[in-house]
Formats: sequence, C-alpha cells, structure tokens
Amino acid sequence: MVQPESRAASKNTPSAARHKFYDAGFMREYGRIESSRAVRFGSAFSVVIISAGDGAGELSKEVASGVLKSIRSADVAGVLAGGRIAIILPETNYFGSLSTIRKLSAFLPPGPADKPILFSEATFGRDARSFTGLVDAAMGKLKVNPH
Repeated sequence: MVQPESRAASKNTPSAARHKFYDAGFMREYGRIESSRAVRFGSAFSVVIISAGDGAGELSKEVASGVLKSIRSADVAGVLAGGRIAIILPETNYFGSLSTIRKLSAFLPPGPADKPILFSEATFGRDARSFTGLVDAAMGKLKVNPH
C-alpha cells in the first residue's frame, strides 16, 4: 500500500522522482488555489478521478507507479477521501483531460474483472467553477457511466 505524502519533494530532485501522492488536505488546498488562478486569469484546468480497487484506501504500487509515470511534471496527484485518486491538471482543457485518461489507461494494469479501474474527468468552466464542484461532477460521472 502506498502512503500519500503531505509535503513537496526537494527542488534538487529530478522531475520524475519529484512526483508523489499527496493527501486529501493538500489536494483540497491546491485545488482551491488552482480554481482561484483559473478565475483570475480566465484559464482552464481539469481534474481526473481514478477509482481503482474497492475504493477503501488500498492503492497498489502498480497503480501508483503507473499514475506517476504518465503525468506531466506540472500535474499533481493525490488520494481523496474514500481512496480514490485525483489528478489536478493545470492549464488543461476538456480534450487535454481525455488525452491524459488515454495515457493513464495505457500505463495502468487493467485490474480484476470484478473491480475494474474507472476513469472520470471534469473541467473548470465546463462542469463546475470550484475544485469541490469539479470533484463532485467527476464522481457523478463515475456513477452515471461506469464504463
């Protein structure tokens, strides 16, 4: 099981090694800041939600490694309450979030048939105008269209 980190890595570390999973508190705060930035500058950002396994907080090393290998250095990945993975994609529109999901699906193991890995996304301005709104919208899409 992979434990989320609550602090950033050193700036002297190579970018691939700087990627870590952050806890839910950090993700909420960073999402709030990214929402403020999007309002101020009129930019977009997206959130991708990954539901892997039973959603009870168990995150396999394979899934964590696949997520961290496939995201950009500007993206921030973390674990939300309920064990779901959230990835904040700064300066990314709807189509960019779909491209990220496609890349993630290539890097992640398929998961068992009874607990497949599900992806969902939401984009600022299109689906909601706050981080919590984006997470709720993406979670709603997981429930409405699980395939």
